[in-house]
Amino acid sequence: MTIITVSRQMGAGADWVIAGAAKALDLRVIDRALIGRAALAAGVPEIVFEELTYEGQRTLVQRMIELIGLLAAGGVRPSQETPTESVSPWALPFGGAFAAAFPSARDTAASLERYVQVIGMVVRNLAEQGNVLIVGMGGQAILRDDPRAVHVQIIASFEDRLRRVMERDKCSRGEALRRLRASDEARGQYLRRHYGVDWMDPTLYHLVLNTSKLGTGGAVRAIVAVARHWPAGGGASERDSGQPAGGPEGDETDGS
Repeated sequence: MTIITVSRQMGAGADWVIAGAAKALDLRVIDRALIGRAALAAGVPEIVFEELTYEGQRTLVQRMIELIGLLAAGGVRPSQETPTESVSPWALPFGGAFAAAFPSARDTAASLERYVQVIGMVVRNLAEQGNVLIVGMGGQAILRDDPRAVHVQIIASFEDRLRRVMERDKCSRGEALRRLRASDEARGQYLRRHYGVDWMDPTLYHLVLNTSKLGTGGAVRAIVAVARHWPAGGGASERDSGQPAGGPEGDETDGS
C-alpha cells in the first residue's frame, strides 16, 4: 500500500510533479477539493474549511479574526448540503453523527480546533484506503507517525517561483511577489498553529526536492524510485540499523 504526502511551495512546479508521480505509481490524487467535500459531509462548515485552508491576499491571522467574529455571532453552521455519497468511494465512518458533537459555535477556539481535528480524521481515513497521493492539508504532520507514509516537499528558487506565478497568473512581478509571500505565510501559519511544526523543517520529510536543480521530471523520478522500494509496512531494517546497505564499511560482503 502506497501513501505519499506532498507539501509544496507555490510556483515550485508541484502540479506537474504530482501528476507525473501519480500516473507512474497509479495513485489516486487526494487534493483540497476532495478533502473539502469529505470534510463538509463530516460537518465542517464550508466557510470554515475555506478560511482554514486559505492561501491568498490576506494573512491567515487576519482572516481567522474575521472568522472568529462570524462564529461568535452564530453565523456559521455545519454544512448539510453535501451528501456523503459525494465522496464515494471514500466511505467516512464518522459522518453526520460526528457533526452533532461539535461544541457551540460561540465557543470559537474549541470549535475551530474541532473542525481542524475533523480535517485530520478525513485525511487519515483517506490514507487508510491506500495507493493515494495526498496534496497539502498538513498531511506530513497528520501522518508523521505512520511508517507507511512517504513525505515529500517540493521547493524551488524564489526567482523560479516568481517566474512561474507571473506566467501562470499573467500578473506583474510585484503581484507575484505578494502572492508568494502570502501563500508561504498562510501555509506556515496553518501548520504551526494547528500542528506545532515548522512547515519548512526538512526533518518532516523523507524527500525535499528542488525543481530548480532537478527539474520537474527529476523530481518525479525521485518520488517514484523511493515509493517503489518503500517496504509495505514501513520501517526498513537498513533505515533503522544506522549502517550502510553493504555492511559496516559500506562494501558488499563477500564472505571472506
